[in-house]
Amino acid sequence: MIVERGKVSHLENGVAWVDCQSRSACERCARGQGCGGGVLGALLGDRLHQVQASAGDHELKVGDQVELGIAEISLVSGAFLVYLLPLAGLFAGALGSGYLVGFDNDTMTVMSGAAGLVAGSLLSRRLHVKDHKRFQPEILANLGPCKASRDVGQAMEGGA
Repeated sequence: MIVERGKVSHLENGVAWVDCQSRSACERCARGQGCGGGVLGALLGDRLHQVQASAGDHELKVGDQVELGIAEISLVSGAFLVYLLPLAGLFAGALGSGYLVGFDNDTMTVMSGAAGLVAGSLLSRRLHVKDHKRFQPEILANLGPCKASRDVGQAMEGGA
């Protein structure tokens, strides 16, 4: 299971919206000794990503730090749906038109490939919407109020 921490930004109907910090590189890359992912991360900056997770049995409040988890197989099958299915559609469309019309008709090959890409993307979206719960992270633990939230709360109480 892949685990990440985040902060609850808001709650609605038993669903928690959690802000997670983007990590663009491993420790070696961040030190400049790896593949260069740290350089790319420095250019793009650290960004927050919001994910949706079922609150389940956890008593959550806005500002709580939570531990999220997602099964590896869900991540791999989600990546398959998002990347490989449209790519397979692209190749199937291009190769299919090549065999039917001939590979010397470039316009038809490109148009068929684009149609296959769109068809693969639509199929990917349909499969994701149909089974979206499987690709959603779950809240493993409520770690309590985020330290930054406590500091802000104490500063507000002290200043009032």
